[in-house]
Amino acid sequence: MAVAVLSSLLATFNLAATETENHKLPVLPTPGKIVVDGKTDDRELLKHLAEADDEYVGRIIKTFFKSDTMYYNQALIIPNQGAVPNLPADAVVEVPGISNRTGAYPVVVGPLPEAPAELVRRQLVIGKLHVDAAATGSRRVLDQAILLDPTIGNIDSAMAFLDDTLTEAGSLYPKLV
Repeated sequence: MAVAVLSSLLATFNLAATETENHKLPVLPTPGKIVVDGKTDDRELLKHLAEADDEYVGRIIKTFFKSDTMYYNQALIIPNQGAVPNLPADAVVEVPGISNRTGAYPVVVGPLPEAPAELVRRQLVIGKLHVDAAATGSRRVLDQAILLDPTIGNIDSAMAFLDDTLTEAGSLYPKLV
């Protein structure tokens, strides 16, 4: 269904889909000092990146500045927004998508089979617990995240490793109580 809709859009607007590989990670020079404080003109930085990189990232960024451009992306890492209906809408997923002047949008790929969907949902909960533990300073919430993780084979070893890691991290990690 998604492919049919995309093909129809591309044909209607006489646009060509472009395929590219996303394993190349070019290092780009900055146009000057970048201050991440919400006051810099991000559009100017994006324009610079788009001009410097004619591959995957540059092509996506360029679509934000051209009213007549739509780019099909084989893989966008983007908020779900219903692309995978049996995952939360705010989960970040990697799916095909389209970018244009108004932003980047996922293509609906349909639901995952229930077993893998449940594994993904569990990992989302575990990730949220890790973030909540760091944000609130709650050791109890961090312990819950560790206990829910299906990759943990030995709980005692995992908790001992966590204790050692937090001790070594010192002030680099929030104080947990």
